[in-house]
Amino acid sequence: NLSLDAERFKADHSKYYVIDGKTLFLGGINVEDKENGVDREGREYQDYMVAIRGEEAVREALAARKEAPHTEREVYLGYNDNERRDAFYMEALYLDLIERAERELHLTMAYFSPSKRFTDAILRADGRGVAVHILIPSRANFQSDSNRRAVKRLLKRSSGNIHVYLSPKMVHTKLLRSEKTITLGSTNITKKAFAQLSELNLFLKNQSSPFVLTLIEAMDENYALSTRIDHPGDIRYNPLMAFIEGFLV
Repeated sequence: NLSLDAERFKADHSKYYVIDGKTLFLGGINVEDKENGVDREGREYQDYMVAIRGEEAVREALAARKEAPHTEREVYLGYNDNERRDAFYMEALYLDLIERAERELHLTMAYFSPSKRFTDAILRADGRGVAVHILIPSRANFQSDSNRRAVKRLLKRSSGNIHVYLSPKMVHTKLLRSEKTITLGSTNITKKAFAQLSELNLFLKNQSSPFVLTLIEAMDENYALSTRIDHPGDIRYNPLMAFIEGFLV
């Protein structure tokens, strides 16, 4: 009763699971032992999944992947579809969220290698007085040096509103939040995520819903565990490794 389609490479980075057509799980968690504990180097993982329940809700969510995101809705899905080159939406959705932020902007990323467009968008938010909080793993399982290089460059150019947090956990989360919208799913801020990979994110506009408030509480717990960095000189990385990683992501 088990079938597996593993004969083709789809460059699919999304993580979602449909159970009996009644439950849809989506987020950032892979099917790996380390996601439930620690990896071989002792890193504890931190990530999120969301459960959407009800046959009608699941059916609507799956159908939404066949059309452009309905960004006017309170809840909607954003996605990239590697099999449809005209259906790569996540870069534009992320940029729009950043550009619309007026008071606060939170970016929690496992792998953070922003292009110039993203760097400029974040710095514009910083320049208009938005409090920008960027949380990355202090020691990522991959791309750790390019992560650190990216946040160090942003701190160097910041007008004082960008704050970096280094988590002791292997933060595998991909989450953005402004005072207007929150999104979480599988999409990192990297060139590969936006231009090559299938991805899936959930977007929510109601910032006072019980679900969002619970999520914000979990975010605050992660900040409390992390070390806040406000000065670029406090961030060190291997330039050669960061250069090499930059080609891979």
